[in-house]
Amino acid sequence: GISDRQSETINHREISAKGKLAWKGERQEAEWKGFYEYHTQDDEKSADRYGASQRIKHQGDHGFYVQTQTKAEVDHVTKKRSQISQTAGLGYSPIQDENLTLNVTPGIKAEHVTESELEAQDGTVYKAHVQQDLKWKVNDTVSVGQGLSYSVDPRHTENWDLDINAFVETNVSEDVKLRLSYRRDFLNQSEGAADKESSEVGASLVWDF
Repeated sequence: GISDRQSETINHREISAKGKLAWKGERQEAEWKGFYEYHTQDDEKSADRYGASQRIKHQGDHGFYVQTQTKAEVDHVTKKRSQISQTAGLGYSPIQDENLTLNVTPGIKAEHVTESELEAQDGTVYKAHVQQDLKWKVNDTVSVGQGLSYSVDPRHTENWDLDINAFVETNVSEDVKLRLSYRRDFLNQSEGAADKESSEVGASLVWDF
């Protein structure tokens, strides 16, 4: 994607590339994501943000499942830090219908941060974590979804982060779907650092093969 925004004094340009691959078996599910974003300001200041993640889910009985997620990100734009994290949780699906599914996954998150704006934030932190996903198949051609990921350090509750997303998906052909998505990230760091937040709207093609 390409974005060009201009105000009276500053010109911003953003170039991004994102990819996602998902697989689903009888009891196992896996998802891999990768992205790269490049930002420039007045053709002088430039910074980038990139990362990758893997999520694996094993479905148990009576709506319970185990889920793990590994995520690595280098952010020189918004959060201005490098981070690798490992999340593990025991989840439950209170709604598991052909047209409507709701998953809630409480667990723990081990987060290692380097090269942050405040050196005091570098190191490993263990956080309480919860992830929630909702998908509703409105009819044979349209689906909507919503999700969030929230984690907080129990020892320093001012150190938390929240990511929320939503999407609308419609059929283009039998195997291809068009997805319009919205995402917003919040980061509240400890040690008196200012809050960070970013948002994006995008469109993508989803191919089921």
